[in-house]
Amino acid sequence: MAHPVAGCAVYPLQHHGRHICIGTRTIDNTRIAGALRGCHRAVAFCVTLGPAIDALIAQYQKNALHEAVVVDHVASITADVAADNVRAALQDRLPSGRALTKRYSPGHCDWPLHDQAVLFSLLGNAAAHVDLSDRFIMTPRKSITAVAGIGPEETVGRYGNACDRCAHRGCAFRTANRT
Repeated sequence: MAHPVAGCAVYPLQHHGRHICIGTRTIDNTRIAGALRGCHRAVAFCVTLGPAIDALIAQYQKNALHEAVVVDHVASITADVAADNVRAALQDRLPSGRALTKRYSPGHCDWPLHDQAVLFSLLGNAAAHVDLSDRFIMTPRKSITAVAGIGPEETVGRYGNACDRCAHRGCAFRTANRT
């Protein structure tokens, strides 16, 4: 039932203190800027499981709520794995000596959700299968947008994990070696 579709766009990345410029768009977030430190390019990407999963969840919500919760949860995990797979495929395409940081999405790392609009503007047609509401909610619901920095392997290894600099030590989303 899930048929992941993805798109991406690569841009120059410039650092300006607590904010960064990806292409012509600015992101004002200290953690994201720190995680992409030393990178000179960034890739924005979007992955979606498509509308069929949303329809299946809605169907179960009508008269099988327990099943709806399970399908919703499994679909969330599937979307996350699909985003990890996109990131890994992008990493595999980089030349020797270059690496991709972890992926970062609005709504994580204290990155405001309204910056979804920034990612959508960077993605353009690469996000053709996903719509963004005026409240920054994506449809289909099981969709993920993200940005990752491209830089020298030694720089990405040193700065590429925002969790290393985060004060939220008990965070459920904290990562050590996760892509």
